[in-house]
Amino acid sequence: MNRKHYSNITFLGAALMLGAIASADLSGGYMGSNSDSMAFITLTQTKGKLEGTWQYVGEDRKKPNWYKASSTNVTGIVDGKKFTLKTSSGVLLQGKVLSNGIQVRIAAASGELVTLDYKSATDKVWNAAVEKFKHSRASSALAHRFGVALQNRIEWLEREKTGANNGIAIAREYLSDLEADIQEKESERIIIQTQIESAKLKLEEAERSLLKAEEEEDKANAEEIRNNTPETREAAQAARRKASEARQSYYTTRSNYEHLLADQEAVSADLESLRGRKAELESKVREAFERFEDACLVLNILGSTESAQNLKNLLNGALSASKIMTTNFVYSNPRNTVAGIIYRGREVQCLAISTGLDWVPVLLVSGKIGWIR
Repeated sequence: MNRKHYSNITFLGAALMLGAIASADLSGGYMGSNSDSMAFITLTQTKGKLEGTWQYVGEDRKKPNWYKASSTNVTGIVDGKKFTLKTSSGVLLQGKVLSNGIQVRIAAASGELVTLDYKSATDKVWNAAVEKFKHSRASSALAHRFGVALQNRIEWLEREKTGANNGIAIAREYLSDLEADIQEKESERIIIQTQIESAKLKLEEAERSLLKAEEEEDKANAEEIRNNTPETREAAQAARRKASEARQSYYTTRSNYEHLLADQEAVSADLESLRGRKAELESKVREAFERFEDACLVLNILGSTESAQNLKNLLNGALSASKIMTTNFVYSNPRNTVAGIIYRGREVQCLAISTGLDWVPVLLVSGKIGWIR
């Protein structure tokens, strides 16, 4: 083959290659993704000009479900294997055609150029991938909120445990003081009771003496009337003095007896009040002890090695590593029976983490923590 013929073949091959590049059609969809975002570019090519949309879905932990989505129009041109796109907000994308898609370079927020490969994909593939991404981020967000709620619950339980323990110690001191007061009042009551018994005997004796003195007074008065002599008058006066003294003694003894009865009633009322306060305080101590036991029980559950690791994973949003489970039996706490079923339609409305123990904490619809077993 001569040189002239060879040159013609080379020129023809180059012309065919340029023609193939010039006629390449970028119309279609292209999907790219990394660990925390996805993008989908749809293009329509008309005589070297490009129009389409650029859709983006990325992780954003500031959002309730940990993702954000956006869509913008793009326009551009294609030149051989290279193309340039510009969004409606002015963002510039440069790229080139690959055998199974396109490669795009875009400036990151830091100013650094980031290169992403986009594979050919249909709308159906993109939509399925978006739903999977959103579900993953929303699940991780829910797990994280569960982790935060659990962490808050642990901190509350620690305070509850400390508060209950301190309350028990203080209450026991008060109980000790109350018991001493009760013993003192009981001793006072016994003394008063002894005094009452003695005063009652004295009152009975004073009453008998009064009756006898009044009877003698009546006789002396009658004798004075019948036989008014110095002797009868003196006897009557003596009888009247004796009766007066007996009355005074009786009234004094009766007053003392009545005062002792009033003292007995007051001491009994004090005893009843002290015993009531003691019973109320003992009830509060039992309640505080139950709170203390509950807090210790739950903290032991949440303090297990598996719980601690799963809680850490939850707080980090590592859903798969945290062994998230679903259940339809929900307990308000480890001491109670079933409290409700967490289903809304077919959607399970609670999450639970494995603790490695019988009791498992779950996140209720209300945002509170419940328990399953």
